[in-house]
Amino acid sequence: MNAIEKPTTDVAETLKGLLNGKEAYFPVRLYATYPQIVEKICTLWRDPKVLHNYFNELLITQREKREGFPAEIHREIFILDNYYSALHPRVRMIDDFWDGLDTR
Repeated sequence: MNAIEKPTTDVAETLKGLLNGKEAYFPVRLYATYPQIVEKICTLWRDPKVLHNYFNELLITQREKREGFPAEIHREIFILDNYYSALHPRVRMIDDFWDGLDTR
């Protein structure tokens, strides 16, 4: 599939709905190139902690021999992550190190 072709599913419409009319945040190149990632983002949208972790996995390459995404796609993921984090700021502040620690 080239960058001009788009999948024939309603994933794009689903994400547009989740963005609440903020279409400037819609990841056009990501959707055209990696529709399965957009589909997973839509699936995880209602679970802020899990989606935040998924965004981290996408943005920070953990594997040695991976180059990561092209710059324009990385930028779209970063922008979408920032928008989502603004909707769920508390989740963004939680450091995974402290998860599960009883601080009482």
